[in-house]
Formats: sequence, structure tokens, C-alpha cells
Amino acid sequence: MACDALQAQFIGNNNVLPTYGQNLLQYIEENNLDTSQFLTFISEFASATITSLNNRFPNRELYEAIKIYDPKQLLISNSDLANYSNEVINILSNFYRTEKIINNQQFIPPLEKKDLINEWGMVKFFLKNYRSIKFVDTWNFIFSQTTFIYDFPATSTLIQIALLIPVSNTTIERVFSYQKLIKTRLRNQMNIETLNHHLMIALNRPSIELFDFEKAYDYWYTKERRI
Repeated sequence: MACDALQAQFIGNNNVLPTYGQNLLQYIEENNLDTSQFLTFISEFASATITSLNNRFPNRELYEAIKIYDPKQLLISNSDLANYSNEVINILSNFYRTEKIINNQQFIPPLEKKDLINEWGMVKFFLKNYRSIKFVDTWNFIFSQTTFIYDFPATSTLIQIALLIPVSNTTIERVFSYQKLIKTRLRNQMNIETLNHHLMIALNRPSIELFDFEKAYDYWYTKERRI
């Protein structure tokens, strides 16, 4: 969507001139600018931004394909549901059935292509009963209240992977907030390893009601320390 908007507003499509957007047009008008001086630069900058976005998110087709497991995406009629996204399931199965090598580390395929395809024929009819529930809530309920995870192991593996995909930058923003609280001006010599330990504790610690302070104190007290 971002790439399409940049293309339409600052580059143009199929002999259709760019719109340049309301804010830019207003800025040009208010400042009485000669557009011939910088519109080429804007177009080139927009093209570079689109290239950067495409490089940053190379598997957009894969992310889009995951949506078939969102019950809200299911078609209404059973006749249409019979052929729903049969081609998309091939995108997912081809990607996850392939061995991956990342940073010289080998990762075996998490599932078999034929298993995922065979299960999809029944899974989509199973999901039509959950059309009114959000994606995460749907699968949390299905995994906890049904035998789905045993009946459809390949699909369950794929959904567990999908549930790990961050859908926003909230977690990242929280990390930076904690980092500001931990690595202050008075602690600016803290090394990366120590900062990482503090962040791991801050982000993954139990709630204050569940934390065993006596156990933590006993552990700290028995550790040999420099005087």
C-alpha cells in the first residue's frame, strides 16, 4: 500500500501524472516555488524509497498468503470455499518445505508440502465456524479448546510460526523505552552484554505479584562478591 501510494503521488502510473499529494501541493503554492527545480528529485527519491521498502520486505507474498488462515477472510458460500486459495497454499508449502541456510546455519523444513495441502481441504471448512473472531483469539481458542493441533499437525506448525510474526513495532518501542530507563547518563559506560541482560529481565520478568523476593535475595546473598 505504501509503495502504491508513493508511486501514484510522486512518480505516476501509465501516463497518468503524479498527484504530489495535498501537503506538497499546498507547500508549493504557499511558497510560490518553481516545480521544475525539484520535481525530478522528488520522483527519484520516491523511486529509491520504493526500492528500499521492497528490499526491506522481500517476502510480501508470503505474508499475504498467511491471511488464508484468518477466518474473517473466508468466503461465505461453501461452493466458493471448496476452491478457496488452493493456489495460495502452494506458496506456503513451497516456502516451508525447503531447507534454509542462514548465516551458515542449516534449518530443516518444519513441515511436508503434501501434508499442508492435504490438511487445507478440511481446515478451511473448520475455520468457517470462527468467522467472527480475530485471528490471534481464534487460534488461541482452537489450540486450547479443540484437538486441532493433533488432527492437523502441519497446519498447527504453520500457525504457530505465524503467531510469532510481530504485527506492529510496539515491542521494539518498548525495548527502547526500557533502554532509556536502564542506560542513563550516569550509567553510560554500561557494555552491550550487561545492557542485554538488564533488558531481558525487564522485558520477560514475572509480574510483581508472582516474583519471589526472598529467593532472589538468598541467591544474591550467597554469590561471591568483590569488596
